[in-house]
Amino acid sequence: MMNSEDSCERLDLESHHPTSPGDSAVQRRLRDQAEVSLAAYLEFLAQFPSPSSAQLRAKKGPRGTPFSLIAGSG
Repeated sequence: MMNSEDSCERLDLESHHPTSPGDSAVQRRLRDQAEVSLAAYLEFLAQFPSPSSAQLRAKKGPRGTPFSLIAGSG
């Protein structure tokens, strides 16, 4: 039988996920950048075209009756 102590192994980022000098340079550059404001993020998103109604309807998604809580149970 396996217990959680047997299955848990700490993640060692140095050995499990080696990075190149280029990766490290990008991480340093991103670390030093200021946070993006909400306005800047919305401006970034606005550059992408909005999907049409037909495209949205064609997307796969949940079907059937939506989940609802029944009042008074419990």
